[in-house]
Amino acid sequence: MRPHRLFDWVDARVTISIANASNRISNRVKNVRYVSRRFVGSSSHHHPRAFEFCYQMCGTFYGIAMGTQPEGRMTVSRNSSHLSGHSGCGQIVMQFEFPGGTQGKEHPNPGKAYHGDSRVAYLPDNAEGQKLLKMFEVGWERKQLFKIGFSETRNVDGVICYNGIHMKSAPSGTHGYPDPTYPQRVKEEFGTKGIYEDSQLAAAAKK
Repeated sequence: MRPHRLFDWVDARVTISIANASNRISNRVKNVRYVSRRFVGSSSHHHPRAFEFCYQMCGTFYGIAMGTQPEGRMTVSRNSSHLSGHSGCGQIVMQFEFPGGTQGKEHPNPGKAYHGDSRVAYLPDNAEGQKLLKMFEVGWERKQLFKIGFSETRNVDGVICYNGIHMKSAPSGTHGYPDPTYPQRVKEEFGTKGIYEDSQLAAAAKK
């Protein structure tokens, strides 16, 4: 009997699908040369790693990937102040507020308390910024923008931190603007979580 391996090479072209709202991964995998036994042939309810696996293997998400972001509130406002490098428009201000609570079974340490926190992020109030705002709103609804985990900047574990989507936390400077490549970079980050703008979805449909 050959030894067990985590990954097995497969010759056939098969299909990956995630079944509706249950977000299960079936044993049909699309254009993948190797398949992880951790997921194939078993269900993976709302497991972020399952969606990460799909994206890394075939570059496409099927279904809706839900994250583990704790409960909170997102508010959006606009004002006429300019972001550095965007003198022709005002700014969009996104505010995120999280009350303290207890970690659930989807978090790293179930039953352990975590402190409340807040964040603010800025976008230019132009056509590009408005597209990004829609993506941030979808990310919020899908609980993909934040997580409870280890904060490298604060060197503290079990706190609310970013979940792989970079945000501009200041109107200017190191963590703000100008940054001409930011829109493209953040769209790519959203793509790893199955969130795309309308033009990206249209282009993918033509392939």
